[in-house]
Amino acid sequence: MLLAAAMVLSVGLGVLVGCGGSNGELYTLQEAYANGWLTKDDIMEVCYERFGEVWLGENLDSDSWVRYEYVPKHTRQELDKSVENDIKKAYYSIHKSEFFDKDGNELGGGEDLSVQYFGTYNDSYVIVMKCSLWEIGLVAAPTFLAGVAWWETGEGFLVYRVN
Repeated sequence: MLLAAAMVLSVGLGVLVGCGGSNGELYTLQEAYANGWLTKDDIMEVCYERFGEVWLGENLDSDSWVRYEYVPKHTRQELDKSVENDIKKAYYSIHKSEFFDKDGNELGGGEDLSVQYFGTYNDSYVIVMKCSLWEIGLVAAPTFLAGVAWWETGEGFLVYRVN
């Protein structure tokens, strides 16, 4: 269980590299930004959607962060159920071994996954995955990307793109 929690946390912090399921692939927020799929404004919007506030900074030192009075530019739509199912399939295919015990007995599956959706930007669905089988500790880690800063507690952002 601890290994599963560590893997989920590491995915959120930037270890996942374009892994996918049947219709698309999952990336870290950092990869999506580096590939030009997300902008600084998109990241500010995502942080506002998730945390209700936006902080700007120059590095991971939270003492240097300044709260930014952000006004959302988009109205988030509901995530289409077929896209949600594709996201779950992609995530499950990456983490399939974690759904089985050491003897090969299935512990759960896609029905144990839930998707928190934070918007679509340039064909990139920004999400956070949750799994009812895993307990994720609330280790708060400062996170910084494109001048936007936030405290990541638990599962980090992922980006799903259709092939």
